[in-house]
Amino acid sequence: MYRPRKIILVFIIRNAKKALAFGILILLLSLFSINIAGADEFTLTAYCSCEKCCDKDPSDMWYGITAIGVEARWGTVAVDKTVIKLGSALVVEGFPCTIFRAEDVGGAIGGKHIDIWFPNHRDALEFGVQKREVYCVEEYRLPVLSPASVIKAMGVKDEREKEVTLY
Repeated sequence: MYRPRKIILVFIIRNAKKALAFGILILLLSLFSINIAGADEFTLTAYCSCEKCCDKDPSDMWYGITAIGVEARWGTVAVDKTVIKLGSALVVEGFPCTIFRAEDVGGAIGGKHIDIWFPNHRDALEFGVQKREVYCVEEYRLPVLSPASVIKAMGVKDEREKEVTLY
């Protein structure tokens, strides 16, 4: 006998984390204009800007600067540029509120391996090595809403829009 409610409930209970991540991804898709190019499982590691991770001394002028020339910050990832194009936007399972940007490369990064930037070495070490789904985003645009555009969309005539006659 077919019981769709039971099947859905079992799916959600057994895959609660994936269901939550998927739900938040759907929310992101509805809030922003996002086109997902594809998804695949990647090995994730973490790094920070320290000398141990990047082999650069804090006095080095390139300390904390990524391969594309911007300062590393939350959302920066290092990728194999033959697999993921530099500048690409990524959504990583488990990080539903972050759109990562492929801005860096690394000597130990090859194939389906992504290195996520963390602000300190301790957090990078705690992250360890994980396997997660990574969604490559073709494009995303934040909705641009000004008060005037909202009023116009609602069909309310602005009282300031009056014909002015110059003498």
